[in-house]
Amino acid sequence: MNWVLPQWVEQVDRARPVVAPLSTSPVRPGTVNELIFFGRHELRKGFSLFIKAVASKPELSSLALTFVGRFDRIDCEFTGSMALRHLGGHAGRIKFINTLAQKEALDYIGKRPHALCVMPSLIENSPCTVGECLTLGVPFIAGRVGGTGELLHADSLADAL
Repeated sequence: MNWVLPQWVEQVDRARPVVAPLSTSPVRPGTVNELIFFGRHELRKGFSLFIKAVASKPELSSLALTFVGRFDRIDCEFTGSMALRHLGGHAGRIKFINTLAQKEALDYIGKRPHALCVMPSLIENSPCTVGECLTLGVPFIAGRVGGTGELLHADSLADAL
């Protein structure tokens, strides 16, 4: 499956059609040193699920955590504060990046060779973040909701969702 985000259509070289399917880099055990929550800090995007899951897994405490996406409020609490409250004992670096435009965010993510993007959406249709990770070749794990599985090869579903 070739994925072309609508805003990138003009960048496609029509003289050289893409024939290779999109894929991500393999993730070898012990090579991930950073988890990137990629998306808006909303309940439906799985923000609370992500921070609670990381906080409950001591084996993840040494990983760097990066939140790429816009801040929000959940139950009247600022999402940055919520993350820090739940992750108070996290030993790794915690970084919030919320001012980047889409291209800048993708450039940042694309330059993180040992990162795993996490998009644990609870409600989704056809997530652009999954298409963007596929376009960049960045490894990811996403929620098994909506049409997300339709963007992936059947053999990848168990590993990626």
